[in-house]
Amino acid sequence: MREHQTENNRDGAWTTEPIRAGDPSQVGCEFARVADLKRIFSLSKFMVYELIRNGKIRSFLYRKAGCKNGVRLIHVESVRRYLTENLRTGV
Repeated sequence: MREHQTENNRDGAWTTEPIRAGDPSQVGCEFARVADLKRIFSLSKFMVYELIRNGKIRSFLYRKAGCKNGVRLIHVESVRRYLTENLRTGV
């Protein structure tokens, strides 16, 4: 095990492990792309756009001012609510 000295530690104390970034897969996201919903919820692209079209889940098109194209972002919590509601009703 290699020891590292912290830069901002004035007393010269040593740590035994370097600082590492956390695991981002454990962090819940607020918005996701259509392809992410397939990975997370096993929803097809067609199904996602159908749910958006029918107002069952929330989404918006994110694009820079003056640009014609952008990226469709879906509110993940609205997808969770939709799936939970269908679980209860058995639809």
